[in-house]
Amino acid sequence: MTGIASILVFGMIAALSASVIYGLWWAMRKGQMSDFAKGATSIFDDDEPIGQVTDAFPDKKKKNR
Repeated sequence: MTGIASILVFGMIAALSASVIYGLWWAMRKGQMSDFAKGATSIFDDDEPIGQVTDAFPDKKKKNR
């Protein structure tokens, strides 16, 4: 690689790395990573109990595991 291309590639890598680090810092500061279990169970309601598979394809037979 030429000198200018190397500088450009390393500059892009540095910018991407800095934006990833900033994004993680922002998420931790705003509490986005404080309670993973709450976020994981927030998609369930009373009709779909936690830990019980209720999704199925209509044309597939149920398989016993």
